[in-house]
Amino acid sequence: MQRSHLAGRKLERQAIIYKAIAHPVRLAILRNFATCGCDKLTVKSIYERLGIEQPVASHHLGILKRSGVVLREQEGVNTYYSVCNNEPVIRAVLEVLKKEEAKTKSAEEQL
Repeated sequence: MQRSHLAGRKLERQAIIYKAIAHPVRLAILRNFATCGCDKLTVKSIYERLGIEQPVASHHLGILKRSGVVLREQEGVNTYYSVCNNEPVIRAVLEVLKKEEAKTKSAEEQL
């Protein structure tokens, strides 16, 4: 009985994460983290890399933060975000995004 309850809680947590990342902009943000080799990024670097407006980036980062996918850190006037990769499902998503980006680059190079 106890094990079933724990499994249910784990599935609920995974559902929250999947719901949070189920948007093209949020997936692009995570892909950015997966492929940049950076531990943390500023909001500015995120919206510039993605070619989106700052309020759009902040909105989607807020959703990712509330779901526990990313962490927010304030250093002076800069706000930094990093991926909270202590969740296996988040690590798995990052790995898939990294592999997909590599495949895309490889296909583009062959053209």
